[in-house]
Amino acid sequence: MFEPSTLSVYIAPIAVTLCFGLAFATLLVLLVIPALILLVEAAHERSGTAFGRLLTRVVRSREDGIAHPGDP
Repeated sequence: MFEPSTLSVYIAPIAVTLCFGLAFATLLVLLVIPALILLVEAAHERSGTAFGRLLTRVVRSREDGIAHPGDP
């Protein structure tokens, strides 16, 4: 930002944007998404709906290592 050349006027803001974008994406992927998944699973388990029971069964069977059709 202290460089007076014409190219640095364009490159410096791009570099700052990329750095903050990568930091934001990292926090999002490592913290926010897993927290939302846990909240949704807990809500479905408490609700007692058919979908909640199915989701609980699928999660537990995957933890047990049981393969399901369509799994890679």
